[in-house]
Amino acid sequence: MSSDPSPPVPPPPMETPSEPDADENISHPSLELYRHTILRGANMGSFLALVVGPPVLFFRGVRSPAEMMRRMAGICAKGMGIGMVFAAVMTMMRTRGNTEEQVFDRSYRLRYNKRQVRLDKFSYGFALIGGAAGAAGLGGLGGVVGGASMGLGLSVIGHSLTGRSSEEEK
Repeated sequence: MSSDPSPPVPPPPMETPSEPDADENISHPSLELYRHTILRGANMGSFLALVVGPPVLFFRGVRSPAEMMRRMAGICAKGMGIGMVFAAVMTMMRTRGNTEEQVFDRSYRLRYNKRQVRLDKFSYGFALIGGAAGAAGLGGLGGVVGGASMGLGLSVIGHSLTGRSSEEEK
């Protein structure tokens, strides 16, 4: 027996996994899946409105940039709403009869897909900026919603133009 009074050596720190335990991170996989698909529906509806709206308004005689912007805010908001409802209904139809494990698996894969997470961040950022711009330029709740919906449509374009190829992500 030695009478060495030195303190015991602490154990080495545990390594943290690169991906947290899935069971702890996705407590409501159905809500996660619906959040994702409804956001993509909002992106789709707003994007289509941004593509189709300006030529239609132009051919209907709208020439003023301010009037074009005001009307596009309303068109994008409607497109966003239609896209959200469409996405929710399609998700409900697609997941009917799926097991909890299947829904969890899909939610997990979406949560850790780098491009999906990147588009989520673009969507939230562009919607926030668009909502602020709509509030400043158009005013009121309609301006906020219209601006945010235009931001959601523009986020698809921004994400696509600045995205990396799949080879670069590896």
